[in-house]
Amino acid sequence: MTNQASYSGRAGNGGFTLVELLVVIAIIGMLIALLLPAVQAARESARRMTCTNHLKQLGLAAHNHHAAKNEFPPGAAPLGPLTEAGDTFNDDQRARMSVFVSLLPYMEQQAAYDLAIVARRSFPRMLRYNNLAAENEVWAIQMPALLCPSDSNGRGKSAAEAGRTSYRISVGDWPDAVTSDVNGRNLRGFFTLYSTGTRTGSNPYTISTPYRGTPRAVSSIRDGTSNTIAFSEAAIFSGAALTTTGSNVPSATDLTRGGPIRGGIAAVVPGSGGPVAADTATIITSNANIGSPELCNATRSGAHYNNTQPVFDFASGAGWGLASQSRTSLATILPPNGPSCLSEGVSSNGQVAWTLTSGTAGTTGTIATGFVSASSHHSGGVNVCFGDGSVRFMTDSVSARTSGVAYHYTSDNVSAYGIWGALGSINGGENVAAP
Repeated sequence: MTNQASYSGRAGNGGFTLVELLVVIAIIGMLIALLLPAVQAARESARRMTCTNHLKQLGLAAHNHHAAKNEFPPGAAPLGPLTEAGDTFNDDQRARMSVFVSLLPYMEQQAAYDLAIVARRSFPRMLRYNNLAAENEVWAIQMPALLCPSDSNGRGKSAAEAGRTSYRISVGDWPDAVTSDVNGRNLRGFFTLYSTGTRTGSNPYTISTPYRGTPRAVSSIRDGTSNTIAFSEAAIFSGAALTTTGSNVPSATDLTRGGPIRGGIAAVVPGSGGPVAADTATIITSNANIGSPELCNATRSGAHYNNTQPVFDFASGAGWGLASQSRTSLATILPPNGPSCLSEGVSSNGQVAWTLTSGTAGTTGTIATGFVSASSHHSGGVNVCFGDGSVRFMTDSVSARTSGVAYHYTSDNVSAYGIWGALGSINGGENVAAP
């Protein structure tokens, strides 16, 4: 009887003790802790796959452009009106439309392309990319296909701000700049920002010789399209959008100090003893002042720039419509997720420079020099689209220095920047393939 009564009383209780409840909560917590990294990894894998598909779309669009016109789009080119002698314009940035503009019809964006044609005579001064007027609304369109979902800085732009891009053209192992000086032309990259053309006068300028971009064809890629990088990623800036409204040139107060390497570009003094060339306009005629790119590494402290380092944190990926070192291109000089360096003399129109660290006017005739490194928010490397349209993942540890080869910028020679540089050059003759 006693045992039976005792059993019946226990069965009627039916609840959990405090200890049992705490054990169950602890087990659930452990399961969540085990599952959360897996869920996050799965989400990142999906984002990386989307990013890969976006690069494949760019590669396919470039080849469709080649099929239609027997050439890849130029890295920097006018879409009219700078095609006829006698045309006038107020800002030569209208001769700096990016590859992405030329590719719009091949990316199912014909409507945006038509708007770009209409807006070509009012192409904005894109350094003021947070104050686009209504007639420039095409440049404010945010193209989903130009954003990597892993880069959260691609979201949340203002309506008047230029559309952002996570993807860049490769200018190869060359410190490319927007220039029409024949002594600064890039003969190495899959794309180049070099264009031909001359002008006279001052604002408004008059075209003497019509501006033309410098496109490549498959036959130009002597190292093979499967061995040459066409597009890759570079993280979008993480700072506040620039709101300069007067001059086309940002001032020293627009620079930050330190900050993440991903999305930031170090402002450095150019010339001998520095990381970037003194003047891109003479880079193929003299190696005396080309700079030492490895010195750019001195600006970094881990994943950040040094706390005292002046940094452009408003430019990377800001404005998919503008052909620019900082906005739409990258160089295969330092390895992926390495620092980027740009001379502190930033050209407003190829003629006037600005000394950003002091806020005073710089040397007349200087063209900004430097390079942007590939970067991403994926772990351990970046996605890369090669000239044949294939996409591969390149790790941060890829070789970016060739032993025994001095820094140089010549048309066809072994790259000084290891496997990474060799994969960026179209005619280096290196016997390398993507890892």
